[in-house]
Amino acid sequence: MSVELMNVTKRFRSPEGELSSVIAVNDVSLVIEEGEMVTLLGPSGCGKTTTLRIVAGFEMPDSGKVMIGGKDVTDVPPNKRNTAMVFQSYAIFPHLSVFENVAFGLRIRKLPQAEVEDKVGRMLGLVGLAEMARRSPEQLSGGQQQRVALARAIVNEPDVLLFDEPLSNLDAKLREQMRSEIRRIQQSLGITSIYVTHDQAEAMALSDRIVIMNEGRIAQVGSPKDIYDTPVDRFVAEFVGRANFLPAKLLGFSDGKAILDVLGRKVGIDRSKVGLKAEGHMELVVRPETVRLWRSLEEDQSMACFEGRVSRALYMGSMAEYDVEVEGALLLSVVASPAEHGIFGVDERVCVGFPMDVAHPLCS
Repeated sequence: MSVELMNVTKRFRSPEGELSSVIAVNDVSLVIEEGEMVTLLGPSGCGKTTTLRIVAGFEMPDSGKVMIGGKDVTDVPPNKRNTAMVFQSYAIFPHLSVFENVAFGLRIRKLPQAEVEDKVGRMLGLVGLAEMARRSPEQLSGGQQQRVALARAIVNEPDVLLFDEPLSNLDAKLREQMRSEIRRIQQSLGITSIYVTHDQAEAMALSDRIVIMNEGRIAQVGSPKDIYDTPVDRFVAEFVGRANFLPAKLLGFSDGKAILDVLGRKVGIDRSKVGLKAEGHMELVVRPETVRLWRSLEEDQSMACFEGRVSRALYMGSMAEYDVEVEGALLLSVVASPAEHGIFGVDERVCVGFPMDVAHPLCS
């Protein structure tokens, strides 16, 4: 089912019961379509977990509405919303077997034993734990325990599945495996899902759309590619991945191009990227993996090229990272393939550049 937040605001109260001046969620409006996997992404304290808890019914908004499947559920208690939550701490029962953990909600509903066995069996098969049904949680790895928690959440066929940083307690390799599993299961079931994380790679891998939050507000909503390639401001550009920021001045327009002065070099960029501004200062966002290094200056007009000096070089096998000092001060970060571009040393004089079609202007 679809989920809609309409102008939702939430302030927390002090121990004395007074409203705090800090607004946890500030006038948030968002529509999540049926079957979508949408991730709320942002730094600690940005309001993402509070927003998730408002959808679940664990927190009540001070104003605004929560709609699920077109129905107003703002005042509906959590157990009546047909949502399910997968927690960071797994929250599985240590005294119950894997099977009984998954079956817990079904037994509360007093379903017939045959139906319980059928539903639990199918869910354990879906999460790859069919052979571990009789084991106790203490016999499972962290990843397997999280699969139990996921199976328990989906066995009741919720309308909306909620994830509160479910992989944060796992090591890096398990996190990568589990996010692929979560995405596979979500897509196979078609459950509308909202996922909370502060991990950018996790959000990029899992999501149909990402909602970037900052200080209680939505900063940007878009597909992972849109968020990464066309951030709306410096906060989004810096939070999602790494970025270089180059000062630029818009000089005018010619032949469908916006003519920019970038570090004293005139370059052209597609006019549609700049909008209708006829003049003014801006920043160009350039991702490190789109920057190239050469040992001689390129004269390609589609490239912005500058001379510089390598101030840091880090060789990592298949990739190498560099910082290049340009114009005596500006540092450009570069991520390059040694096999394709060779290896450059510290203090080596180089030319550094990028195709203008990968640069994204942030207009002031």
